[in-house]
Amino acid sequence: MPAIERDPTWECSRHMSIRETSRFVDEPDDDFELSLDLVESVLREQFPQVARRSIQFLESGWSYDAYLVDESLVFRFPRHAGVARDLDRQERVLAFVGSHVGASVRIPKSVLRGAPSKRFPYCCTAHEYIAGDQAWGLGTPALADDIGRALARIHSIDIAAAEAIGVPASTESCRTLFEQLRREVSEVPAMEAAAPGPYRWLADGPAVPNEPDGPPRLIHGDLLPRHIIINPTDRRLAGILDWAPALGDPALDFSYLFYCGPLSFVRRAVSAYEVPVDAAFLDRTIFIGRMLTLAWVAGSIRTGWGPTPYMQFLRNAFEDGESDA
Repeated sequence: MPAIERDPTWECSRHMSIRETSRFVDEPDDDFELSLDLVESVLREQFPQVARRSIQFLESGWSYDAYLVDESLVFRFPRHAGVARDLDRQERVLAFVGSHVGASVRIPKSVLRGAPSKRFPYCCTAHEYIAGDQAWGLGTPALADDIGRALARIHSIDIAAAEAIGVPASTESCRTLFEQLRREVSEVPAMEAAAPGPYRWLADGPAVPNEPDGPPRLIHGDLLPRHIIINPTDRRLAGILDWAPALGDPALDFSYLFYCGPLSFVRRAVSAYEVPVDAAFLDRTIFIGRMLTLAWVAGSIRTGWGPTPYMQFLRNAFEDGESDA
């Protein structure tokens, strides 16, 4: 069976993970393509206790390919040698975060681990499946409250303890993110016609908000809606997946929420966030959200998938009247 093809949302979202866009850029040759047949053979060889009644491809990210097995376990296969080398630290961090967040929000925790083999060169892991829907465009006031409270618990984790288990300090600032993402957008001339208002905002050189004057926080680092799982019955927060944790500006996590809903949704989440913030916190959240959604649309044009499905995210971030996107 041929390797699974990625869909347009993956290809565009790959450009939107701030940490992932540069983390493994020097390791493309380590990428390893999987197929359902290969996954089945690895599971049969290394996990005979797993029934393998069903194997379903879930998604492919910059770091992992994920497969749902028997509708109960998610097996994650590293796509790069760098991811595989970092696996032990990632598992420690997830267990650490899960122990501090508690039962209110499910955090993936490895329950099985495979070894490198001739069939697949890296370790793979499995965690219990967190059932639900991805949070794309599904922002409700109750979900905003849930996310704000969950981020408050996550961002309140002791920094010294996080450093002790290997959570790195972020090197990103609002200014560096602005410069990085502005370069990405400037490489796509068609952006001017696709989103004239946001493009003018960027071309006019918007003022970059002040950097945080408070302490760094443990942040998720890649809080796209595909990593926010909501309960399909009550639309409340069920779990948070696929962490790229770092010690940095908590506004970075909130900036991804424009993919879930408009500014009112983001403001509601910030209102539920019972952690002290600096005066420029919301300004940075909006500013980075605008840069992310601009780069998302630019990525959709660059890859040929087209911007139409993603323009709502841009409108969410520019909804205050500055844009005619």
